[in-house]
Amino acid sequence: MKKIIFTFFALVGIFALGGCAHHPVDCAVGFAWADCLPGTAGYNNGVGQPTKENETRQSNVNIAQPEKAKDVYTELTKLDELRKKGIISEAEFDAQKKKILNEK
Repeated sequence: MKKIIFTFFALVGIFALGGCAHHPVDCAVGFAWADCLPGTAGYNNGVGQPTKENETRQSNVNIAQPEKAKDVYTELTKLDELRKKGIISEAEFDAQKKKILNEK
């Protein structure tokens, strides 16, 4: 009976360290998981490092957002100038402003 209980707790301990939460044993011996810490064999196998595709996607997102904000600002500024000059009415200005803000 003691042997069964010991085996049970030994297996629970192994699984708690190896296959759950942050799997430190797996990372330490080289099994690669996405959340292996730097310096472990699993991280060094390349899983912990960002891929080129993810880096490119992230850089495109960072570039695209300021351009959109700049475009919206430019469009609203031009629209405001037209309103101030009396080329468009207040109602036309409001309608176009809503359209620009909803598109971006």
